[in-house]
Amino acid sequence: YRDDLYMNFKNLDLDLVYIPVLSREKVDGYLFGYVQNVVLDLGIDLVGTTVYACGSVTMIDSALQLLTQNGLQRKNFHSDAFVSSN
Repeated sequence: YRDDLYMNFKNLDLDLVYIPVLSREKVDGYLFGYVQNVVLDLGIDLVGTTVYACGSVTMIDSALQLLTQNGLQRKNFHSDAFVSSN
C-alpha cells in the first residue's frame, strides 16, 4: 500500500497528521478498522479538526454522521465519494 502513495507528506510544511487505516486486512504499520471509528478510538479532538475522506458513498455518509456527532464541524468535513462509472 505504501508504494501507492504519490505524495510524501513529510516534505510539506503543513500542520497535518496522516493516519493510514485499512479496513479489509491487517498489515503491519497500518491501523485496522473503519477510519471514523479509529479516529474516535485514538481520542482525536475533533473540534477545530478538518477531515478529508475518500471512499464509498456508504463510508463517507457513515464517517460524516459519526464524526459530526462527536464534535467535528460539518464545514470541516470534505469528501470524495467513489462511484461506479458503469
